[in-house]
Amino acid sequence: MQVYKMSPVLREYIWGGKKLKSEWNKHAVTPTVAESWEFSAYEGAESVVAEGEEKGTSLLTLYRTRPELFGNRAFRAPMFPVLIKLIDAASDLSVQVHPSDAYALREEGQLGKTEMWYIADAEEGAAIYYGFSRDVTPEEFRKAIDDNTVTDLLNRVPVRKGDCFFVEAGTLHAILGGVTVIEVQENSNLTYRVYDYARRDASGNLRPLHVEKAIAVADYRKSEARPVSHPVVRIGDADVRLLADCAYFSVSEWVLDGAATLTTTDSFASLTVAEGSGSIAGQPAQKGDTFFLPAHGSYVAEGKFSWIYTTV
Repeated sequence: MQVYKMSPVLREYIWGGKKLKSEWNKHAVTPTVAESWEFSAYEGAESVVAEGEEKGTSLLTLYRTRPELFGNRAFRAPMFPVLIKLIDAASDLSVQVHPSDAYALREEGQLGKTEMWYIADAEEGAAIYYGFSRDVTPEEFRKAIDDNTVTDLLNRVPVRKGDCFFVEAGTLHAILGGVTVIEVQENSNLTYRVYDYARRDASGNLRPLHVEKAIAVADYRKSEARPVSHPVVRIGDADVRLLADCAYFSVSEWVLDGAATLTTTDSFASLTVAEGSGSIAGQPAQKGDTFFLPAHGSYVAEGKFSWIYTTV
């Protein structure tokens, strides 16, 4: 069965770096790239098929016109369920929080944003902010925002390549400088920013904060800030590790040296190459490539490489 190599949407923000261009084979006219939306049906920022008869067709168009490619699970949500990104944080991202589905659908007309981070690379000493380090109250949170001391309330967690963090909606967080992430998230672009280091954009303006919305959606409980840990199983010549399994997506890491068969059932899959090179269903695959694997298919992977594999 055919697989589709995808062409991403590239986004630039003030914290972006050069790694997606130099190490992940992303071609951009801008000096830096912050995010590469690898597998996106987000309206107005849609990745497209890169090669073959469907070249130039957006993922959203395929979803609307060829539902048999996606499987029934993809249609249980009110819109396309997932969005997958590469993120290069050359400097710290803002401290932010995402809403739940209930709040987002009611207030914004979008899905909420539960997400998962696979640490694809991390410089020495790199870290993230993840959740509150203790139980806090909304009043304490508001005062910390006003005083620019929000980070004093958060867990600062050292990270290394291969770590994975599940970031449920409501969790305060920030990816910090020196970290490259493969992010799997709900199909949403809702971010409520509460602290941005007093940075200014290219026009000299402070970026807006979203204080009231953040206060409304934050989870004020202490977070257990540590990477997820699951056992490795063997499939063919691949070591496979579950990274996240929730109501929105299931994500695993595959490390292959040889050959393995990927089988999709009632869900499509997305595959993003994290390291090395090989082939998927006969198509060359290298670091930074993302493929769409239709539902109800069987696909042979060959080579020495690793990838992040997502289904719904």
